Amino acid sequence: MKKDYLNSKSIEDGTRVRLYRNLTRYTNSVQMWIKNSKGVGRWIVVGYIDTARVDNAKFTVGEKTRQKCIREKKKYVHAYVVGNWRSSWTLGQGHLRSSDVDQVTYNPFKSKYFKTTDWYGGDDILPSWRGTVYFGKETTTDGTLTVWKERG
Repeated sequence: MKKDYLNSKSIEDGTRVRLYRNLTRYTNSVQMWIKNSKGVGRWIVVGYIDTARVDNAKFTVGEKTRQKCIREKKKYVHAYVVGNWRSSWTLGQGHLRSSDVDQVTYNPFKSKYFKTTDWYGGDDILPSWRGTVYFGKETTTDGTLTVWKERG
């Protein structure tokens, strides 16, 4: 089944989602927890999106798969942002990018945690952190995918 690009209204506000950077499609994949006819649930990709906001989010890394990445020197999907979908938002209204949010990066070969970029201190983001996360695609440069978290 072909997955479509989503817009912010494609998913109902508050729906639990999991997002990750899709290196093949150069966008972000969106997953939802869906149960099959036998009641067994799993995360299923429901589509793709360039910009999104997730509230009450946490950064999650699957350590077993991270170790596989290191061992095989390949990249496998194992790092996610899990949180509640937000359908209506604008970065800059309530969050000023320069003062209220930190840019986030992740490299499985260097750390088991997501981190703020060096510009924002290079600090680990511990699994206990909860807050708002923004996914973006820069329009002023080369279309680089970016992830931002609220400061705090």
